[in-house]
Amino acid sequence: MATVTHEPDARHGKTRLCIIINDDVYSARKVGTRVRLRKMGGERAGIVYWVRRDGPGVGCSCPDTLHHPDGRCKHIGAVLACRLLPTPKGGGR
Repeated sequence: MATVTHEPDARHGKTRLCIIINDDVYSARKVGTRVRLRKMGGERAGIVYWVRRDGPGVGCSCPDTLHHPDGRCKHIGAVLACRLLPTPKGGGR
């Protein structure tokens, strides 16, 4: 197994991870144990949502989380589908 001890030089510019949810494009950035999703265009462009580990489950700062009985919004689903956060044990929310 190989181990990388340093980050390679970025010689070809910057990279950005984008997630498309329905027709909305979000810039995604992992910050510690959280993932920041910033909406890139359209209505409410620039708004930021934080998806984070929440005990055994996962939480999101968006208002839609309150309207879902299981507490799982589209942002949580997208972050978990992209494996940016580990899936909660036992399926969690």
